[in-house]
Amino acid sequence: MRYKPSQVAKKTVKLVMLQNNNKGDAWKEQSELDHIKHALMHLGILHSDIMTSHNSSEDHLAHAITRLAMARAITIDKTIREGGTIEKA
Repeated sequence: MRYKPSQVAKKTVKLVMLQNNNKGDAWKEQSELDHIKHALMHLGILHSDIMTSHNSSEDHLAHAITRLAMARAITIDKTIREGGTIEKA
């Protein structure tokens, strides 16, 4: 395999964030649960597209990965603000 999963995740999140730069940091105002729900929506659409051989114009897997990374970032930030560590998040 050419890429490690950590490399793919980092590049994927960076690309999606750059493509949606017009939204700025609005993602930080949403809860972990909102991001997880949104990720699940993207995964549901991806699943449907695969099952029906539909080729969506949006990269739903990339958007789901990004939403999960956003949820994780919010969780880590909240844990650190409460005196915890990343390992405890």
